[in-house]
Amino acid sequence: MASHSKEELLKLLSNATVRHGWGAVAAFERTLLNIELREQFLEALGERTFIEPITLEVDLDESEQVSVSLESMIFGPPQVSFVNSRLSSADVTVRLNIIAGDFLRSVKQVGRPGRVVESFSISEGMGYWVQARASLRVEQGSTHRFASVVLDLGTMDDITTNLGPTEYANRMLGRKLQETFGYVPAYRRSYRLVRFDMRDYGPLSPERMLLRTQAAPWAADPEKKREGDGALLVFMKLGVDVLAGGQPDPTFDFPYPIPEEATGVPATMILDPTIETLGAGGPLDILRTIRLTSDYVFSATDTHKPLDWAVFGAWSPGDNGIAVDPVFASVRAAQQQGFKLQGAPGPASWEARNLFRPAVSGTFQGGTYTARGTAGFAQDQQLVVVTARYPQGDSEGMRHALVVEDARPVSAAPRVTSWVEGQKAIDLRAQSLDGGELVWQLLGDHLGTLTDLGSGRATFMPDRPDRPLPLIRIQSILVTDKSSGESTQCAVVVMAWAPDLVLEPGHVGQLQSSVPIPFSVSNSSREIVWEKFGEGDIDPITGVYTPPDAPTSPVCVIVANDGDDRTGYAMVEFVQQSEALAQMANWTDLVTFELHVIGHNACYANGWQQVEIEVRVEASDVNNTPMDISDADLATLQLRAEGWDNQIPFLSTDEEGISVESGFTWAVSRAPNTVDPPAPGDTVAAPAMGEKERRVRFYIHTRQATTLEIYAGMQNAETYVWKYSNTKAAGKVNVSGRTPPNFTRQQYEFERVRIGAESDKSPITGDDFIYVDNTMDYWRLKNIVHDGKVRKFIRMIILTGTNKSLLRWASNQMNDHYSSYTGLQFIPLNAPEAAQHGLLMDGLLYRVANHRAHTLPRINADLGARPGELMVSLRRTDAMKFWDDISTGQPYRAHLKNAIKIELIDQQGNQHKLLFDFGVPEGEDVEAQARDCLILTV
Repeated sequence: MASHSKEELLKLLSNATVRHGWGAVAAFERTLLNIELREQFLEALGERTFIEPITLEVDLDESEQVSVSLESMIFGPPQVSFVNSRLSSADVTVRLNIIAGDFLRSVKQVGRPGRVVESFSISEGMGYWVQARASLRVEQGSTHRFASVVLDLGTMDDITTNLGPTEYANRMLGRKLQETFGYVPAYRRSYRLVRFDMRDYGPLSPERMLLRTQAAPWAADPEKKREGDGALLVFMKLGVDVLAGGQPDPTFDFPYPIPEEATGVPATMILDPTIETLGAGGPLDILRTIRLTSDYVFSATDTHKPLDWAVFGAWSPGDNGIAVDPVFASVRAAQQQGFKLQGAPGPASWEARNLFRPAVSGTFQGGTYTARGTAGFAQDQQLVVVTARYPQGDSEGMRHALVVEDARPVSAAPRVTSWVEGQKAIDLRAQSLDGGELVWQLLGDHLGTLTDLGSGRATFMPDRPDRPLPLIRIQSILVTDKSSGESTQCAVVVMAWAPDLVLEPGHVGQLQSSVPIPFSVSNSSREIVWEKFGEGDIDPITGVYTPPDAPTSPVCVIVANDGDDRTGYAMVEFVQQSEALAQMANWTDLVTFELHVIGHNACYANGWQQVEIEVRVEASDVNNTPMDISDADLATLQLRAEGWDNQIPFLSTDEEGISVESGFTWAVSRAPNTVDPPAPGDTVAAPAMGEKERRVRFYIHTRQATTLEIYAGMQNAETYVWKYSNTKAAGKVNVSGRTPPNFTRQQYEFERVRIGAESDKSPITGDDFIYVDNTMDYWRLKNIVHDGKVRKFIRMIILTGTNKSLLRWASNQMNDHYSSYTGLQFIPLNAPEAAQHGLLMDGLLYRVANHRAHTLPRINADLGARPGELMVSLRRTDAMKFWDDISTGQPYRAHLKNAIKIELIDQQGNQHKLLFDFGVPEGEDVEAQARDCLILTV
C-alpha cells in the first residue's frame, strides 16, 4: 500500500475538519500548473507579449577581471515545484530553462582591454537554468473579470543559476537577473496559474481566496523519484459562507489532499458538507468559475464524507479544447515535422516565423513543416513560432507551438575560444542529437595537443608560440559522431600576446556577421592599419570588413595595429557553410513608421471606451533594400505621448479597462473589449500593404478628459537601437478623452412585470398586493436613454462581500411568515447563450430558505431579462417563517437587509452606480407596502 493512499488520507480527514472555516479548499497539483505555464508561454510567443530576449553583463569575480555577457537570452516556460514549500506561505520554486542565447566570457588584465575567452550558443540540451523562490498571489481589480492566481517573475528572490563556473559567479548572475526581471513590464513577466470568474455571482462562486502551497509527503523520499511534487491550495469563501476562514494553524498537521497513487492530472476539493442540502448546487458549480488557458476540465471520480466533503478527480482536455500537437519540436536542417490541430471546428492554416529572422523561416505544406537546409541558417540554433489558424465563429482562433531548429545535429562548446601564454588547457564539450560516440581531431596545422576524454569531452593545450609573428593563429577542431558521420567545427584563437587597443565592436555574433561591418579603435588617435586572420576581406585603411559568401570556419579575427607596438583584436563568428543571403541581414532604418486612428480619435474618459490606433512599419537596410521586421522587433512596439518620460502602460490580458485603483490616467490594450467604439470619423481606405510591411493595432483607454499627442517607438531586437515615429510625417496622432456624462433617475427605463403563473389572483380588480400573499414580479431595468439614444448594458459588477438579494418580513414578530425576497438576472449585451445564467440569489438566502424548508423559485426565461438588461425578481410569500439573527447565532438577515449596490457598464463604457431597495415608487398601487415593490436610486 502506498504511504499516502486514498484510504490513509480518508482516515486522516476523519479526525478533524481541515477547512479552517473556509467553505472550500481546492488542491491544484503541479502537473496542471506547469501545463498552464506552458500554454501561456506559447500564447505569449504568438501574441508577441513574451519576455523580450535578455542581454546583460556581470563580473564573475571580486577583482572584476572576469565577466560574462549573455546576449539575446531566451527562457522556456516557467516550471514550478514545491521543494521546501510549507503550509505557512504561498511560496513555490520556479525553474526557467535557458533555450537560446549567446554566452561570452571575457577576461581583463590590469591595464589592458577585455578579451573574449570563450563564446558559444546556448541550447536547452546543455542544461542551463535559472532557479528562484517566488510567492504566488491573488490579483483582482475592478475592471478585471477574473481573480487570478499570479506567478510574477519580477518578484522572484534568491535567484541562482548554473551558468557560472563558481558559486560566487552564479550568485552575481542571480542578482543581475533579479534586477533585470524587475524591469520587465508586469504584463510580460506575469503568469496566471488559475483564474476565477468573479462576475459569476452564483451562491457557490468564490468571493475571497487564501493561497497556500504544500509539498507532497512522498516528495522528500529520493527512492520515489518525485522530488518537487506538491500542490497549490486555494482556500475559498463561497457565496453561502457568512465569513471567510482563518489562517491555517501552523501546529495543525494538514493532510496532503491528493493520494499518492493518483494518476494523470489529479485534483481534490474539500467542501463544507452542509452545502449539499442547500439546493444551491454542487462541487461542479464551484469549479464552473475556473478558467484555464489549457481548456482542461475537471471530472470527479469519487466523493467521500469522512467529516468534510471530499471530492477526488482529475483534470483532462475538454471537449471544446483546441491544441497543437506537438507543442514543442526539435528539427534539424532540411528535416520535416508534422503538426496536427486537435479539436478544431474546421480546417487549419499553418504559418511559421523565425523569431529573429523571418526570411530564413522554413515552409509548411499542409500540416508538415520543413526547415531550411544548413546553408540557409542565420544561426546554429534558431527559434521558430508555429501558428495554426482555424475558424472561430465570425473570426478566427489561433494556437501556437515552438520549433527549435539546429543547423547540424552535432554542436560544440565553446564554439570559439581565445588563448594566450600562461592560460591553462581549454575544456571542450560536444553533444550529438543522434547519441553516437563523438571523436575529436585537429584540422590543418597542429598548434597544440588535443586530448579526447570520451563522452563528448576533450581538452586542447596550445603550444607556446616560438615567435611573435603571426599575431594570430587559428586552430580548427572537428568533432564527429562516428555512427552518423555528422560533424561540426570549433576554433581556438591562439594570440601571440594580449591586446592593448579597444576595438568597436569587440565581438560580432552569428546574426550580425552576414553584412559588412565597420570597425574602429576607441583608445588610440594614431593611424590604424587593419588586417584579418580568417575568411573574408577587410579594407586595411577604413577597417570595413566584408564577410565571406559561404564561410567554412567558425571565426575570423580582426586585428588593428596603431604602429606603436599596440594591437587589438575582435572576433567575427559565422554559421559554417551559410549562404551570404540578403535576408540574413538586419534592418537599420524604418522607412515607414506611421500611426493612423481607426474611426474617431475621441473616447469617453471612463477607462473603458477605446480609441483604435494602427501602427504601420516598414524597414530597410543601409542600401534602402526592404528588410523583414521580426516578431522580436514587434514585441518591443510601444506607444508614447509627447511630454511624457515613459511609455503609456499596457493593461494585462484580463483587464477590460483602466481601474480607478490603478492610478493610471491613460493605458493601452492589445485587443478590443466589448465596449462600442466612439462614433466613426471620416473613413479613409487603408492603402495596400507593402511587401514587408507589418501592421499592429492598439487600443487606448483614458480616465482623463484631455488631449495627448501619441507616437510610437520600436527597438531593433538585435542592435537594441530605438526608432521613434514622431520624426516621421504621419508619425503622430491626437487622442482625446471626453468628460463622461452624468445620469438622472429619469433616464432609466425600469418597469415591473407580474408573472401570473407564479402569483395568486386577487378578487379585486386592479389589486396586485392587498388581497394576494404569494406573487412574483420581474423588475426589468431595460436601458438608459442618453442623447436620445437607447443604450444597453455590457457588464454588471457587484462588490465582493455585498449582498445580492434583499429579504424582509412584514414585521419583526418571531412567528411572522409573510416575507419578500429578491433575485437577479443579468444578460450582457451580445453575450453567448452559455453565459445567460438563471436566477441568481444570495448564498445566505439559500441558508435561510433551507432552514425554513422553503423552495426558492427558478427563472421564467420567457419573461426574464433580455440581452443588455438587468432584472430584479421580487418574490412575496406567506410560507417562510421569520429569521432572528440573535437567537440563531447566524447573521443572515443583517446581511440581506441592505440595499443592493450594483454597478452597470453601458455600451459606451460609462458607469452607472445604482441602488435597489424595497419601497413604493411613484405610480404604483397606493395600498402597496414597502416590501411589495422596489425602488431604483441613482
